[in-house]
Amino acid sequence: MRSLYQAIFGNSHSQTDLIDTRAQGLANQAFNSASSQYAQQVSMANAQQSQLAAQQYTALLQGQYYKNQCRWMYNGTECTLKEFTELMFPDDEQARLMFILKHGGV
Repeated sequence: MRSLYQAIFGNSHSQTDLIDTRAQGLANQAFNSASSQYAQQVSMANAQQSQLAAQQYTALLQGQYYKNQCRWMYNGTECTLKEFTELMFPDDEQARLMFILKHGGV
């Protein structure tokens, strides 16, 4: 005699095996999808981090370049602001004072 379950669903175990196989396939697809999304997010985060580091490094280099660059030059000779004003205005103390006040960054 067959049980009620066998009468309704039959004797076939292949259907349950088929359902298990489908469920495992769907689980694998979901895992692979999540894994690839995570890998993409990590890759994008690393790219953004390296881009930010490159920008900061470039800004640092530019800042050092402008700090170390000579601003005042007279007749091909580098000099300070005070030396420059003394060379430009040797006899005019008021002109030296005004030039230093204007261009000295005070």
